[in-house]
Amino acid sequence: MAASSPSTFEQWMEQAASLERKVENEELSEMEALDAYTQAAAAYTEADRLQPKDAACLYNWGRVMFILGGFVDGDEDPDEKLRHVSQAIEKFEASVALQPDNTDALFNLAQALATRCDLLVDNDNDRATGEPLLKRAIALFDQVYALQEAALNNAATATEEASTASSSSSPPPPPTKESLVDTVSAVAECVTSLACLQETAKEADALFDDACQRLERALSLSEERRSDILCDWAAVLEAKANHQQQNTAERMDAQLYEPAIAKLKEAMAAGPTLADPRCDLGDLYLGIAHGKLIEATLDADELDASAEKEQAVARIAAMDDEITPYYEQACAAFKEAASLEPTNAGIKQKLGDIYFARSRLPLDSAKAIEQKLLAEAEHWYQATLEVAQDDPEPVIRLAQVYDVQGRAEDYERLLNQWQKLEGTVNDLYEEDDVFEMEFIDK
Repeated sequence: MAASSPSTFEQWMEQAASLERKVENEELSEMEALDAYTQAAAAYTEADRLQPKDAACLYNWGRVMFILGGFVDGDEDPDEKLRHVSQAIEKFEASVALQPDNTDALFNLAQALATRCDLLVDNDNDRATGEPLLKRAIALFDQVYALQEAALNNAATATEEASTASSSSSPPPPPTKESLVDTVSAVAECVTSLACLQETAKEADALFDDACQRLERALSLSEERRSDILCDWAAVLEAKANHQQQNTAERMDAQLYEPAIAKLKEAMAAGPTLADPRCDLGDLYLGIAHGKLIEATLDADELDASAEKEQAVARIAAMDDEITPYYEQACAAFKEAASLEPTNAGIKQKLGDIYFARSRLPLDSAKAIEQKLLAEAEHWYQATLEVAQDDPEPVIRLAQVYDVQGRAEDYERLLNQWQKLEGTVNDLYEEDDVFEMEFIDK
């Protein structure tokens, strides 16, 4: 006998929860997960129709709408992504109106407001609308922290009272210090985003410092999360350096990033078995290298006269000693991360990308060891395939290496394999920082 369709509020709520558990507990494809969440949203809609103004229903409905927004590519369809986020905010607002002290609803509302700000600023450069959203998100996160801290401080007393009282129901578990760290991390990210929107250095620096101070205070909350907190702190310092670099309109100043580098090295020391701080450090070194390379390349492109062109090329060669060490340090950081997480395909693929990019650089040092760099790229892409055999991305990356090396037979073999794995040319266009146009257009 086929299962009957839900007809009551409770049944619709259970169906929605069951669909969410399915995503959590089963290995679903992206489309299957999207379908399950879409059905869950529909179930919450039916539950709300039967019992409007239920705080739990509204909160979970908003949470699923927020998750659905995550499936939408903000670059391809920003309006659709914004629609999902706005619907999530609407549900969270309604839930908070019914339960003003529900930390889960408040936290998710703050996250959704911050996401809406990001979308408005990134896609429409609408800072006037985005900044108040961030300020409200910060206030909400502060409210969450205060509620969590009070609940944590009262936990011992509540436990004592519960042990002497007779009750058939147990109170909800109090928040942990881990929860407080999560909240500090979230609010620091919002404060950093707000700092990046400021036009004056004074206002921006005050906010960057506020974010750093929040994270510094959080270090006393959890020794286990020390490395995570230091990584967040480094991210604030990197954002501050980026803001200073952009607003001074001067040449690339790597010294601005030294505080962030130092903080990431602290994070590495605090988490000797963690790959994340090493990856963050590798990304930071890579960003500095790219910045210097772009600066040198622009110097060359801006000059057309042959004599001036020769001078520009000489300047690029002179910057070789400034650029190459950052690529080398990035490789070293990612290699250390790969040794800590030997089955992490993303780290191995990133190393392949870095070595391939270095092999194509218009630098004398890169040209001198081009074949060695290509061999390193080949090694890391092959290492990626060992742990991600059915992923088309490392397949086509390795094919590009073989193409550059002139290994036509190996190139054709991998191209056929990539096509069988349903790789598309559009995927390559989306990663034009990895794939050369000559290769894409073959």
